[in-house]
Amino acid sequence: MARVEQHLVNREDKFEELENRLMELGDGIDETREELQATLNESLDKVANESEALRIAHAEEVSTMKEENRLLKEEVEKMHENMKDVRDELVLLKILVAQGVGTNPHPTLTIPTARVEIPKPSTFKGARSAREKNFHSPKEDRRGERPVLKCYLCDGPHKKRNCAKRTVLSAMDKEPKQASPPPEQATMGSLQYCSLGTMRLVGPSDAPSEDGEQDNGMGDVAKEKDAEECATQEESELPRELPLEEQD
Repeated sequence: MARVEQHLVNREDKFEELENRLMELGDGIDETREELQATLNESLDKVANESEALRIAHAEEVSTMKEENRLLKEEVEKMHENMKDVRDELVLLKILVAQGVGTNPHPTLTIPTARVEIPKPSTFKGARSAREKNFHSPKEDRRGERPVLKCYLCDGPHKKRNCAKRTVLSAMDKEPKQASPPPEQATMGSLQYCSLGTMRLVGPSDAPSEDGEQDNGMGDVAKEKDAEECATQEESELPRELPLEEQD
């Protein structure tokens, strides 16, 4: 009986320990539940706040896009109006040009002209004149431009190998040459006449006269006349063309 009583006492102690542990587990579960609920509430609040911020930002972006679309529509309408005005002006301009009135339908409207800027040399620094240039280059003239190529056969703007007259000249060179007549020999009469004229040129007209003065009047005229007659006579008796061997 003592053993049974002792066993029952031990079992009662174990039951008490189990009850205490169950009570501790119940308290831990309550604390864990409270912590989980607090964490869940905090997470829900954070997500709600972020969602609200995103919603506000999205609403602002949508309103901005709506405003931009409205402005774009206004600009498009203005552009359509301007295009309509331009078309009307073009129609009026065409009518005026067709009538020959002028090219400017608005008398008070001035057409701006673009300024033509003359390029300056690369070495220009503001201290020298833009007209100064080094003309030491043999391939440039005084205006800074290269001379135009010219053919020496026809003075055309091309080289000799591209000249159209080159073929004609080549064909003329290839044609057989006709034999020229033999040269006429100078006659003795012409030689005597020329020698006589030479003697007259250095004749007594160069000598001083009895009064100590040279006859420079009629003597010079006679000299020139005799020289011309001699040259004419000699040219008429000399051959017109040289023989073929001498031409080559």
